[in-house]
Amino acid sequence: MPMVELKISNYKISEEFAKKLEINITRVLQDTISTSFAAGLGWPEGDPNHALAKATVEKVMPGWTIINVEECVWAWGGVRSDEVVVRLQTFVMEGAVALEWRRAISTNLYKLMKEMFADAGDKLRIFNLCLEGEVTMYLPPDKFYDLLPEGETEKELDVPEIASWMKARIENNIKRGSAD
Repeated sequence: MPMVELKISNYKISEEFAKKLEINITRVLQDTISTSFAAGLGWPEGDPNHALAKATVEKVMPGWTIINVEECVWAWGGVRSDEVVVRLQTFVMEGAVALEWRRAISTNLYKLMKEMFADAGDKLRIFNLCLEGEVTMYLPPDKFYDLLPEGETEKELDVPEIASWMKARIENNIKRGSAD
C-alpha cells in the first residue's frame, strides 16, 4: 500500500497539472512495486510468468495507492527563496518492499519530478523520502477484494498474509492464463 505526499513551493499547481502528477506518480508506483512484488513472490523478471504476476498485482494496486499533491511554503536556510522545492514523502508498508525496490521507487519518482518540473530549470530542488511502517487501512471492501471477512471495512495489514493472498491470486491467474 503506497502513499505519496507531494509538497511543492514556488510553483503554481493547476488542477490539470495536479491530476497529471497523481496519474504519473501512481503509474511509477504501480510499475515499480508490482515488479517488486512479482519478483519477491517467486516470479522475477525473465520468468515466463513474470508479466502475468506483475499484471495481477497491478490490478489490485490502484485501490491501494493514495496520492496527495499540495502547494506549500518552504524556507531554505531560514530564508524564503525563489527556488522550486519538490518534497516527496513515500510511505510503504513495513517489510513489504525490499530495500532495493524502495530505492527504485525513490529513483523513479525523482526522474518523474525532474521531467514534470523541467521548466523550473536550475531552481529545481527535489527531496524524496521513502518510509516504511505499519499500516491500518479503512477502505471499501471491494478495494480489499477477498482479504476482508464479509461485512468488514478495515484491517490491520500484515505482510505475510498479503503475500500469501497475492501469491494465491497470481497462481490462480497463471492457471487461468489471465489476470483477474
